[in-house]
Amino acid sequence: MFQKAVLAAAAALMMGSTAQAETMYVYRYKSLVTPPAPAAPVTPETPTPPSASISGWAGSPEDGGVSFRPDMAFMGGTGYWSWSGNARIANVPGTLRFNVGTDNGDGSWTIPVGDLLGGSLVVTAIPPHYSGIFDFTVSATLTESGSGATHGVDGTFRTILAAVADQPTLHVEPATSNQGEPIPLNIQVSSPDNDGSETLRVYIEDEGGLFNLSAGTWGDQMFGRGMWEVDAADLPGLVLTLPPDFYGDLSLSVIAIATETNGSSAQVHEYLHLEVAEVAEAP
Repeated sequence: MFQKAVLAAAAALMMGSTAQAETMYVYRYKSLVTPPAPAAPVTPETPTPPSASISGWAGSPEDGGVSFRPDMAFMGGTGYWSWSGNARIANVPGTLRFNVGTDNGDGSWTIPVGDLLGGSLVVTAIPPHYSGIFDFTVSATLTESGSGATHGVDGTFRTILAAVADQPTLHVEPATSNQGEPIPLNIQVSSPDNDGSETLRVYIEDEGGLFNLSAGTWGDQMFGRGMWEVDAADLPGLVLTLPPDFYGDLSLSVIAIATETNGSSAQVHEYLHLEVAEVAEAP
């Protein structure tokens, strides 16, 4: 075909038409050239997510707030990744709350990821005087800036509210009786503790083992002297019995002690006044 195009152009030239010969040659030649195929579209490379983790722990005494700042780390991958949007914190008991975010009502909170990274998030107990160890599930999202690809990451953050014994409240009422009669005691004790981790006991002074109580245990070396130890549950209906020939006044030291499971304790002290009237013997 190319040869025929050249011959035709030569014939036109011999006939004196130079322009026609050039046109014919160019047209015939170009018709023989195959145009290049269009370039295939370039498919962007899908970014590879980095290796990421969420972990850590923090703690404080039970009536303090705990700074909730997990270690949110990632490395590797391709592209430009960063933490974005909101994070979700699950396994949150109803006795705890955060100072930032939204309570979802299902044991989880939605928290802006910036508050997790910035350290402004604090968790506290409601009501106060509440202790325990809590493992929260934290879920956050990494986003790649160029493609918009996302990668979800889950981890655990432990929060410890360390138990601290709370000072109990102790109330005692003076008591009166007649010689030889048992004496009902009105001793009331309570604790502001809200998680049931404290044990309440009451100690009543009895230096020489002078009297008996309807409940409790006497020991001669409690606090370095003779004392009765009584559980708080045994205080209602507690009765004191003196020897039949005793009359007069007594002032007994009463100590209430709250003890936590970790051994910490707090105490309060009051005096119990007893008045026993003499009863004349029959002639």
